[in-house]
Amino acid sequence: MNEQPKTPKFHGEIFNDGSVRGYLSPDHGKIEGAIIVGDYMIWDCNDSESVGIAFMPTGEMGTFKAADFETYVKAFFGLNF
Repeated sequence: MNEQPKTPKFHGEIFNDGSVRGYLSPDHGKIEGAIIVGDYMIWDCNDSESVGIAFMPTGEMGTFKAADFETYVKAFFGLNF
């Protein structure tokens, strides 16, 4: 079976804490389960503790700890609901 990757092809750095900063490869392809919101693509990473975010016009992307990202989601819901 040919599974789609959960983390796209990219050029950049992987840091000691496992986070990533870089740029999407031009041929990054579709990421299974990714959510597109305007110019942003958000996906769950393979380790289930991280979330990936990419700014599609420039290809800038990074992975972040899901627990850190959750704070911003909670703030969004707190302001809008």
